[in-house]
Amino acid sequence: MSVHQKLNKARSILHQKAMVPSGHNKFANYKYFELGDFVPPIIEICNDVGIIPLVSFTDSDAKMDVVDVEDGSTITFTSPMSTAELKGCHPVQNLGAVETYVRRYLYQTAFEIVEHDALNATQGVEPPKVGRKTQAPAKSKAVEKSPMSEDDDGGRSGWIPQQRFTPNDAYKHLRTLATEEEVKETLKNLGATRSSEITYEMYTSAVGYLCAFQGEAQGAA
Repeated sequence: MSVHQKLNKARSILHQKAMVPSGHNKFANYKYFELGDFVPPIIEICNDVGIIPLVSFTDSDAKMDVVDVEDGSTITFTSPMSTAELKGCHPVQNLGAVETYVRRYLYQTAFEIVEHDALNATQGVEPPKVGRKTQAPAKSKAVEKSPMSEDDDGGRSGWIPQQRFTPNDAYKHLRTLATEEEVKETLKNLGATRSSEITYEMYTSAVGYLCAFQGEAQGAA
């Protein structure tokens, strides 16, 4: 049996198992797989079929070699490395968070592990509004409160409601959530190559994606 056949067999066996995602993104309200959810069964399956996944990192790339333990033939999966600047973490913790995050995606790619799409989850979705009345005798007035308010945003205040939205302010808020490189890459994927092109829909999607990355990476640090 070739290494390709062995990997495909391992995928098939893995997908017959009932894996439950333990990670939870509170912003977009979806579950995601953490390494501990699928690495143990993958190791067991790989041992049975005769392959071993080996992950390595360089400054620019990460790769997983799926190696046939009998003849040494290999299938390689690669991913570009990224960066993270997590609050309260030193450089080694930031590096560990990125490596854990990329490693998880290499496993998901190699073994075809499908989960919720974090970007699609927030695309075109505005933050919910909660009505709140002022005291009499003034006229009652609904006050907008988003999931990113100071009370429940885990310290990331600054959410911009649609009526006060400007592309410049949106970019400034996004920069409080991630590095300039991460923000620009996220906006580019959403269709904005300059900050002046940011729409409110792009802004809400970008916040959801960046918070998803920060939340998952914090858990890995």
